[in-house]
Amino acid sequence: MGGGGADLFVFTPASTGWAAAGGGDVIRGFDGLGTGGTQDRIALKGYSPEAHIEFAGYSAANPLLQYYRIYDSADSELASRVDLLTIQVTQADKDAGRLLVAGDYTFA
Repeated sequence: MGGGGADLFVFTPASTGWAAAGGGDVIRGFDGLGTGGTQDRIALKGYSPEAHIEFAGYSAANPLLQYYRIYDSADSELASRVDLLTIQVTQADKDAGRLLVAGDYTFA
């Protein structure tokens, strides 16, 4: 959970703990969503140079949860997906349509 100031959330492949039956880790208090890393950031370590993130949608059970698929290759095939990242957003961020953008996250 993020607090005051700029927070750094770090993940490695298969570390989000996400499972279809029970969800997984949720980033809460992510400040600066969609600002390109001017506040909180996500560091994704240990992924291939071609890794990328794609917005997957909102949770049907909790409309303030955004899901992002993390792929460890340049393609978006299911076999390349290694994680699902979940961010709890504010109603204001959702209403404004804010999503993660480059700079909010980095692959290292």
